[in-house]
Amino acid sequence: KEEAKEEVKEEAEGKKEEAEATEGGGEVSWAVLEAQDDMASKACREYLEKSEARAGFGKLSEAETRLTVERDAKDAEALKAGIAFAQSKGVLEQIEPAPYTMIDVLGKTAADVAEIMVKAMGEKAQTGCVMVLVGLSGTGKGTTMEKLKGMLPKATTWSNGNIFRSLTLLACQHCEKEGIELEKLEEQLTPENLKAWMERLKFGKFNGSDKWDVEITPLEGEVVYVSAVQNSLLKEPRISKNIPTVAKCTQGEVVLFAADACTRMGEDGSVVLVEGREETINFMPTEFRFCLTMSDMQVIGKRRAVQRVVAEALKLKESGKSPSEALTEAVTKLAEPEEAKPAPEEAKPAEEAAPAAAEAPAEAPAAEEAKPAEGGGEPTWAVLEPQDDIASKTCVEFLEQSAAKDAFIKLSETETQLTVDRDAKDADALKAGIVFAQSKGVLKEIEPAPYTMIDVMGKTASEVAEVMVKAMGEKAETGCVMVL
Repeated sequence: KEEAKEEVKEEAEGKKEEAEATEGGGEVSWAVLEAQDDMASKACREYLEKSEARAGFGKLSEAETRLTVERDAKDAEALKAGIAFAQSKGVLEQIEPAPYTMIDVLGKTAADVAEIMVKAMGEKAQTGCVMVLVGLSGTGKGTTMEKLKGMLPKATTWSNGNIFRSLTLLACQHCEKEGIELEKLEEQLTPENLKAWMERLKFGKFNGSDKWDVEITPLEGEVVYVSAVQNSLLKEPRISKNIPTVAKCTQGEVVLFAADACTRMGEDGSVVLVEGREETINFMPTEFRFCLTMSDMQVIGKRRAVQRVVAEALKLKESGKSPSEALTEAVTKLAEPEEAKPAPEEAKPAEEAAPAAAEAPAEAPAAEEAKPAEGGGEPTWAVLEPQDDIASKTCVEFLEQSAAKDAFIKLSETETQLTVDRDAKDADALKAGIVFAQSKGVLKEIEPAPYTMIDVMGKTASEVAEVMVKAMGEKAETGCVMVL
């Protein structure tokens, strides 16, 4: 233990010396950058805050802070919904979470934080226990866990991922056995089925091995072990595709399985390290509970920004640029899209064509006003200001034939992916809410009525509206409900 601890200290001190050389705006070396650890992050942050790229780095950091907080809040809400669902089924009890030891990581290295935790565990760091770690993204949980593994010879980590995958495997096998399409898998996640599938998962030491494992008794075929199939059977496309659906409905079952497994390993002499979100970690029984905090939230954004900047800068190592030149170029590249959100900087020509202030829109121009722009002509301010479908069509036609064509295509591809991803995430959240309502008997399971499909390609909003009004017939005059 002492040798491992000393190695971590020596490594940290060496990196610290290199990092200190950058204070005051000095050069950062490639050796520091390539480590991509907490010391590299600190050195680069100090350099960038005093370099000519500081303005761009500041904007990028602010954006990363905002995105991190928003993402964590959204993830927390999703987990809370999963826990509430488990409690409504009676899988989890309502509890008063045990308190956490708060550690402000501002000004501390990951090694400093890890030492505080090891000291708090006392002799249990040698004899075995369970330690849990929570905190906002960007506070260094992952890096701290790596330091702990280096300092604790008996350390082992736990992740719920393979348990969710094992359940998804059983759910897929159930659908295949019953002749049910996998698209309808969510309907099969009933309390009865989940209870039966959980009974097919066993945690222990098997076949004379001294290593802990999870045994899966499939619906068909021979018993398999997670250690043997985690990179094959549990990574099949059908599992990867359906694991989000299974995970949102099985938080309670997996939390209980994890709590039992970690407790048993701790009692057996292992130091079990568990990192996660408070919503689920609250149910892990242990006295060693830590929460990493950051008294200056802007530092979180700077840490996340530095991670992106360093990764981008390393791509330029073979170009002959110095580390400082590479960092500056990376900041410029990454910060430009942030300056132009929601549209990345590549779309600058479109920004220059947009009105400078949000004034009251003029009356919508007739479709004919858009025609002069066809064939690559200049759009007029009168066309742009309404910001309607005609303005959109005109700008698309102009940009696709302008000098900004390549940048516009890149921006469009990014927006397409973001839109599809966001819609999919929203749909999953709504499905979970509906399943919850059905489990309580508030809503019945139904076969949705068909929709009239309208391809809007090449149509204006007015043309689409006319199709719908025509379909409603006289009900458009006498009254009805129309959904879109």
